[in-house]
Amino acid sequence: MADESYSATTPDGREVRLPDERTYYINIPIHPLTGQVADEHLHRLSLYYTIYGVVFGIVGLVSIIVPLFFKELPLDQLIAWLLVVGGAVTLLQFFLVCGAPGTTSFLLLGILHLGVGCWMLLQPVPNPTMLVFIVCGWFLAHGIIKLLMACQVRQLATWPAVLISGLVSVILAFVLLALSSWLFKESIKLLGIFIGGDLILTAIALLLIAFMARLGHRAKETHQPLLAQHGIA
Repeated sequence: MADESYSATTPDGREVRLPDERTYYINIPIHPLTGQVADEHLHRLSLYYTIYGVVFGIVGLVSIIVPLFFKELPLDQLIAWLLVVGGAVTLLQFFLVCGAPGTTSFLLLGILHLGVGCWMLLQPVPNPTMLVFIVCGWFLAHGIIKLLMACQVRQLATWPAVLISGLVSVILAFVLLALSSWLFKESIKLLGIFIGGDLILTAIALLLIAFMARLGHRAKETHQPLLAQHGIA
């Protein structure tokens, strides 16, 4: 049986054995950054990516829940208003994080969401077929822009989450296109679930970026090591 005790020295110089009741911790270092990011940008990324992620998560939940419980509500109008709200928030986000990694992506996302949403409100979608094609195009563009964002925020350790989110959006575009005839027969309301799921996945990716930015900002304040590349740790 192992000796679960350790030596200690008393104030008078005597060495005694004490039972080992100490607590041990496994310390796994987390390196939030893979490149240099200004502290000012880290603070803004931490704050505004969190807000944006929460808003996108709420919009995603709404797009899933509302079509299931309010079936009389026109789906195209719901999608249009959600895109308008998301686009307005995204453009505001662009001005708030201007200069930080991902700025260009927010501008493009804002233009995409607001443009498609306003167009659907001003020019009502004539039939479910057109609605599916519009949503497929939105998924494809949304995914490509998120792939661009992943490249722009690659200084943060969780950037692969944005990359995966972008790839999922692109894949969903082709999946919906392949299932379009089935959607017309079964339930066009499933479009809301697809859109909501994509937005929630996007929200999770953005919150992970915000979390790493927060860790990076705190580490700089406490002068802890940030980088884990090229032997820097």
